[in-house]
Amino acid sequence: MTCPACGSERLFFTDYNAGTVRPPWQSEQEPAGQNRITVARAPDGIPSLRVELHKGDVFTGGDGSTANRAEVYARHAVPGNTRPENWPDPVGSIRWYGLSVFVPNEFVFATQSAHWLLCTQWKGYRGGSPALGLEIKLNRFELVSSNGTVRRSLGTIVKGQRTYFVVGARWSPNLDGWVTVLRDGKEVLAPTQQRTMKLVNGAVDPSYLKQGIYRSSAWVNPSLLFLGPTTIGLTKASVAEYLLI
Repeated sequence: MTCPACGSERLFFTDYNAGTVRPPWQSEQEPAGQNRITVARAPDGIPSLRVELHKGDVFTGGDGSTANRAEVYARHAVPGNTRPENWPDPVGSIRWYGLSVFVPNEFVFATQSAHWLLCTQWKGYRGGSPALGLEIKLNRFELVSSNGTVRRSLGTIVKGQRTYFVVGARWSPNLDGWVTVLRDGKEVLAPTQQRTMKLVNGAVDPSYLKQGIYRSSAWVNPSLLFLGPTTIGLTKASVAEYLLI
């Protein structure tokens, strides 16, 4: 499904037919010496971001922190200390995100609820855990927020097929923020008021988009996911190819 009239409303689009990660993503975060992020056709034939992660894979951040992650990101202001209102997705903005996740048949789910795996994050520049995140929890997709204390089930994961999501959000650190989610064209989370951004030291923490695999270090088995294409737009219609209606 295409949206010929929504070009001006589309802010970001990953066309993996070009075979490159950058562009459209700004940067990658993956374990040193490993090639965990590539572009490849998923088993369903769709060019996707192929991300894998193994136990012991460590990415070291500029601040010396380490994590079991392989991710890409975009919508990040340069320089990072840009005022929050000048980031691509500032307070009060409404954004729609079309994305998909293909979980292959060989993916091994965690057996303990303490184990977490984020495949999409709306990450704060200064904050630790994301203001919003799409997580694989046991055999379910969940939307998590407020440091993981608020969880909303988005349904059971079906291996071997692509799951399409449309996420709409109004970005705000106050309760005038909201979020809604469609899965495979059906609403699984009605528009719900909540804080969609964080405050750090009393100031708004601007957010940006990350995709890939970021998981707790307790995972033993390798993880492999195929993500995207991913679209960001000003309206639901601008990510219409993900609505499946």
